[in-house]
Parts: sequence; C-alpha cells; structure tokens
Amino acid sequence: MHRFIFADGGYRFANQCGQGVGIRTEGDMMDERKQMGRDVKDVIIPIAPLESEMDARYFELRDFIVTRIKETRLRFVIQANEDMIGLYWNIGNDILQRQKSEI
Repeated sequence: MHRFIFADGGYRFANQCGQGVGIRTEGDMMDERKQMGRDVKDVIIPIAPLESEMDARYFELRDFIVTRIKETRLRFVIQANEDMIGLYWNIGNDILQRQKSEI
C-alpha cells in the first residue's frame, strides 16, 4: 500500500497495482488513530508524526547523519578508485617485467 499526499492535505492510498482504495484527509486519519493499516487486536503500527509536529533538533540530527553518510561514501569511492588504479598499475608492471624477461 502506498500513500500519496496531495496539496490539500488529503491522502490517497493505492495498492501495488496502482488501484486507488480511498481518499482521506489528514484530519480524518489523525482523529481516528495515529496508525495506518487495518485494525488488528493488540497490534499498533505507528506512522511518523507530521513535520510540523517534529522538533527542530530532529532535522539537525537528520542533516548531520545524511552529511556523514555522504562524506563516508565519497571517501570510500575515492579509496576504492585509488586501490583499483594501484592494482592495474601493478598488473601492467608485472606484464611488462615478464615481457622484458622473455626477450
């Protein structure tokens, strides 16, 4: 089930095939319960709070974590590229040395 949010604050739910299964407003959902899905006894599946309900510290932490992930990915890619260049250079050097010894 996918949730699509419209500018008027309404949600439209669609299943995997894209078939709509209903339109509800944000107020309807929040008044009923802070969960999505069908009611199952003793089971609650919470939904994330609205951005307007979240503390600014959450966004600061999220941005900090996203920045760290991006920086680490970049360092990893750079290191992997350096290692691959070194590997190819060594392979080329080994081939060159063998060719020289055969002559």
